[in-house]
Formats: sequence, structure tokens, C-alpha cells
Amino acid sequence: MGLQNVRQLIPGRKAKAVFGLFGQRKIVSKQDLLEKSGLPVTTLTRILEELAKAGWIVEAGLGESTGGRRPILYRVNPQRAF
Repeated sequence: MGLQNVRQLIPGRKAKAVFGLFGQRKIVSKQDLLEKSGLPVTTLTRILEELAKAGWIVEAGLGESTGGRRPILYRVNPQRAF
């Protein structure tokens, strides 16, 4: 099942938009999603939690630090989305 088909199954306009930001990229940082979505951090965090709870995305570890806290990385759950 491709990303376009999966997006139809995800409830909520903002959740669909965030999921769509993954595109063909294997791993995306929360910071990348914040910058691309323009959503407040609290809204993005809630949406990521909802997508993870539903099994659409999974945490993929921590990225490299750029001077602060290491960023959380996410990826599309291949068992659920493809």
C-alpha cells in the first residue's frame, strides 16, 4: 500500500499532512517535521503520538546532536504502510 493510499485511512487533516511529509524519505527528524509543517511543537508532538499509537510511524532512534538534545527520528512503519 503506497503513502497516498495510507493517507486516506488516517483521520484528521493535520495528521494526513504530517504523514505526507515523510514522502519517500526513510527517516525524518522531529525538527525537520516542525520546520516543514509549520505546526506548533505541542500540536506536532500530539499528532506524532497519534500516528505512532495507530502504528503508522515508529521511532527510529536518535539523530546526531547539533549542540543540544539529540533529535528523535521517525520512519513510516513498513509493516503497516507498505
